[in-house]
Amino acid sequence: MTLLSERVVQHRDVIGGGVGSGVAGPQLPGHALAGVGQETHQRVEAEMVANPRSRPASSASRLPLPCPNRWSKWQAYRVLIEGYNGGPLVAGEPLAARPGFWSHHLWGPCCRDAGAVPEWFGDDGADVDAMSEVLMDPERWPVFRVPVEGGYEAVVVYRNLVGDCGVDYLFTHPSWSTARQIASWEGDLVGDSLRWHELFRIVDSPSSIAEGIEDPAARLLLLLPLLTEHALPDEATARLTAALIAVGAPQDTAPITAQHLLEHSAGSPWHDPTWGSPLSGGSGPPSPAGSGVLARLGIT
Repeated sequence: MTLLSERVVQHRDVIGGGVGSGVAGPQLPGHALAGVGQETHQRVEAEMVANPRSRPASSASRLPLPCPNRWSKWQAYRVLIEGYNGGPLVAGEPLAARPGFWSHHLWGPCCRDAGAVPEWFGDDGADVDAMSEVLMDPERWPVFRVPVEGGYEAVVVYRNLVGDCGVDYLFTHPSWSTARQIASWEGDLVGDSLRWHELFRIVDSPSSIAEGIEDPAARLLLLLPLLTEHALPDEATARLTAALIAVGAPQDTAPITAQHLLEHSAGSPWHDPTWGSPLSGGSGPPSPAGSGVLARLGIT
């Protein structure tokens, strides 16, 4: 039984020349952490491969892009994130339903130190190998959009830049002149993180008028790497277990897998960047209301 660490690291070493612990490689415009208030252009829109004009895509008009492995038969179409430069972005949402995806997506950020194996997520080694080739293809950078009520959108980008691979997390809204990149994962999470109530807010408030991932289980697991809060809500274990089962994890082992993921999220205490430092005369953490990433973005 091959550990996920051996499989995923192999693929990341091929693309990124090795993954460091929180050490960012060379940055392209739009890849530097923007935080809240630093700018990359906000509009995320579909651009059909066969048509240079941006327009809404339909299943009938999407043009598949060839890829040399058995999980490649997905209808990929180009995605534009203005100001996010340097890579061929493609819609990756269909990949979330493919075998091997969740093993790959959750291993590094959430369970690399737990001895995880593909079977935790209902996968096998061949699934993970094939999916890793797709997710880490330098010629196509998968983009996963999570539409939120009110026109907001969380966006996850697999940045497959040779020598500087990672996963970038952004938020967009039609009224913003720019998008906000809040974090990146490059061996460790760098940037802002989410609290449980913020994650539940996103998961439970899908938008029916925008393209992207609507399934609650997939929404929760896709953004789980952003979670680093140590305080565990009563419903967290049950919701995470149910989400894992919904995406194919075995029912008998899903509670244990969920516990490993929760232990990771509690591994480092959450820190709101708005808290004042004791060395600078700060007064400590504010009350939960009105704090956190979503509040600072205006998502209430």
